[in-house]
Amino acid sequence: MTNDHSYLQEALTRFPNNPEVLLASIQRSELAPAQKLELAERLTSADPGNALGDQLGAIALLDLGRTDEALAKLQSADGKRIDTYIMVSSQTDEEAFQAAGFSPLEARMSALYNSANPSVLALKKLSDRLDDLKNANPGEATANLRALQESLGEELQHTGLVMDSVVGILIEKHSLGGMDTADAEEHLRDLGVRKDLMVGEAQKISAMMKEGSVPDSDWLFYFDRVKQFGEQSANTWMIQRYPR
Repeated sequence: MTNDHSYLQEALTRFPNNPEVLLASIQRSELAPAQKLELAERLTSADPGNALGDQLGAIALLDLGRTDEALAKLQSADGKRIDTYIMVSSQTDEEAFQAAGFSPLEARMSALYNSANPSVLALKKLSDRLDDLKNANPGEATANLRALQESLGEELQHTGLVMDSVVGILIEKHSLGGMDTADAEEHLRDLGVRKDLMVGEAQKISAMMKEGSVPDSDWLFYFDRVKQFGEQSANTWMIQRYPR
């Protein structure tokens, strides 16, 4: 919350196998690729069901010029969930805001919307790197790269957060680039409809927050549902509760 790296360094020393600490450490921009790779491998060991360790390790391997190893890492991530630990960190942030004197509603809102999520930006850049590899390696390699990119986009749409899903849809669209088939065109249309629905609901929620007509008690319920069921589900619930 303070962006003071001395706290993060202390946490890494005291809790070297904590997945949240490892992920936050990987995201420090001043680290060399080899350092990020070592931390990513530790993250994979600490949370083997989370694809992020493999994916961030793949980025580090690409930066080191070890392309074949990077693609093998991405293959290992295929089918795993993506967890950026935003929901867990928002809970502790909420408690910190309340300790600082924020109301329960202000604390929940600030904790959720002030949480940076650099992992999603890193995964978008990873997708761009896969695009570069597709362009440089036409032929059989393209199908494998396309499948890895598609899997990345699909998994990102299952985190429960609207922004993650929008980026995931964008990545999945990129995986279909250059496929001039009826099925691909239909899939692209479906992805566009899904994105427009999610973004439209998110914009309605934003307008409702500014409007001030929904009681605080229901916003508290809303944020509880965000943490339990995901932002998309909570948005749909609130709009159905206040259709006008």
